[in-house]
Amino acid sequence: MRVRSRARQHGGRSKRRLNPGHGFAGLLFLAIILWNIIPISPAWLEENYSRNFYQTLAGFLVPIMNSVPFSISAVALILLPILWLVWTVRSFRQGRFLRSIWRTALLAGILYAIFILNWGMNYGRESIEVQLGLATDSFAETDLQTLVDTLGAIIRDDVDVERDVTAARASLRASLIETVETITGVTPTLPTWAKSLPAGTLIRAGNASGMISPFTLEPHVDAALSAEYSLAVGTHELAHVAGYAGEADTDFVAALAGLNASDSYARYATALKLWNDAVQQLPEERRTDAVASLPQKAREDLQAMYEPFRRYRLPAWIQNLQGSLYNQYLTSQGVEAGIQDYSRTTTLILAAQRKGLF
Repeated sequence: MRVRSRARQHGGRSKRRLNPGHGFAGLLFLAIILWNIIPISPAWLEENYSRNFYQTLAGFLVPIMNSVPFSISAVALILLPILWLVWTVRSFRQGRFLRSIWRTALLAGILYAIFILNWGMNYGRESIEVQLGLATDSFAETDLQTLVDTLGAIIRDDVDVERDVTAARASLRASLIETVETITGVTPTLPTWAKSLPAGTLIRAGNASGMISPFTLEPHVDAALSAEYSLAVGTHELAHVAGYAGEADTDFVAALAGLNASDSYARYATALKLWNDAVQQLPEERRTDAVASLPQKAREDLQAMYEPFRRYRLPAWIQNLQGSLYNQYLTSQGVEAGIQDYSRTTTLILAAQRKGLF
């Protein structure tokens, strides 16, 4: 009788309210699907997102993150999974299994949307070839040898300069701001420098040397890196903060800034890293001659670059799995070459050398 009475009060039919959360979730997942299937012009993203919306967002977020001495994203990466696990176990015990799965999927969708809006759209911006009008169609082995010789000359000139890391960082940051201004006409907001994570953290996590958090725009470097390699990697991560997402484009912008830096030690660290990348592509005989031509101190610095990766090396199968996952991530963001995109950096440097950009 009680049920019938309530039914009559509602016009003889019980009505179920629409959950606003379901409507939001539907719109969120629809937006994610549309983002992944509808092509957006790189020129439109370059003008409206990378040079406008993103720079405004970075101008607000970067100073806040820079004022905190530790990595907020690292703390969140530790705490959030723990909180999620506690919440999930509690939901299961209360018999809310399906609701827990649904809310987990909704949370994942929200995080993905934040990733896209906060930084990820930079993957779709115009390539550095388009931005600078670089011709990367064909290069001969002699062009590569010229690049190795040019970088070798910088190394020999600056190998004995005063090694002031603080001054080098400031010079690299200033040069990067100037480089991005020259390319885009926009002044990027950059942190003072990348935050340091405990030695071996990034190497063990993914055989990486640095990373940026797309949610907080915090750049990081592994504390195990040698001073010279840390300078080069730190500049690369700052270039990510400046709005470059593709690895080769980021590497190139960082390299251009490093080679044009006012500080000699900054130029040395940049040239050493680029020389090492370029010389690997020479035939073995020429590679041996190039290594022999370097000063002993520079050869020792090269060995120091490799040492942390030997010390914290994980089993090969884990490294292969990590590389495969990262490759899938890059391809999912529109980087067709995946991890191989890193090797495009040398080609871009060759094109910049031909155009006289450094």
